[in-house]
Amino acid sequence: MTKYLIVMLLLVSQSVLGQRVLELPIDEKYVGQSLAIMLEEISTEQGATFFYLPEWLEDLSINTDHTGLPLGNVLDQLFQGTDLVYLEMYPNSIVIVKDPSQALLRRETIEKAIAQGKIIIDYQLGAPGANTPETVEVTGKISDWSSQDPLPFASIAINDTVFVTSTDSEGHYRLVLSPGEYVMEVGFLGYEEKIIVLAVYENGIIDFELEKESTELEEVVVEGKQSLDVSTSGIGKSILNLKEIKRAPAFLGEADMVKQVQIMA
Repeated sequence: MTKYLIVMLLLVSQSVLGQRVLELPIDEKYVGQSLAIMLEEISTEQGATFFYLPEWLEDLSINTDHTGLPLGNVLDQLFQGTDLVYLEMYPNSIVIVKDPSQALLRRETIEKAIAQGKIIIDYQLGAPGANTPETVEVTGKISDWSSQDPLPFASIAINDTVFVTSTDSEGHYRLVLSPGEYVMEVGFLGYEEKIIVLAVYENGIIDFELEKESTELEEVVVEGKQSLDVSTSGIGKSILNLKEIKRAPAFLGEADMVKQVQIMA
């Protein structure tokens, strides 16, 4: 009997130790709590270890949509649109790190736009928090700044994704995004491109107005030599017309160039 009890305890302990913490379903008691607090409680209750900096998670919270989902799925949803990623080192050890590539790409786009003199505008819809939805919808209209006419098929590109869309025939657009920060390029042929720095955490409407590109004449530079070679200088130079040469006095059957030059002089 004692042997069987020991075997049963070993099997139970192995199954518990072998369970991945990322597969742990999220209890409804965590709704409204910050992600950091939930991870602390899971760490205490499950013997799991999480490595991260607290300030990275301070704006992330658990909502009712997360209940019943595995922890890994919840982290995937919360980290969408951010530069946070997690790595599973062992079944009970999770490392949360920041992936700087997206942030660097956004910064490079903004710096390039500044250097090119492009228009940069900041927009924010909502704020990160417990009630942040899994996806958000941004709609609006792109029109001509002067005439207010809609700009059909204007392009909208999100620089840190492969997402590119365009307005419809009436200038309207619709974006479905994960909550987070984005840099968008809004453009239309013959118009100045706008760079939009967007922080979006709730549905909203944003209208854009584009201005026509200004046409500037290219600079014309006239250069001259300060010292002139007399042989190539225009001083004392006369241009002879072919008809005038033919009418000039002849010498041995040929036009007398010397006399013609003297006459012109």
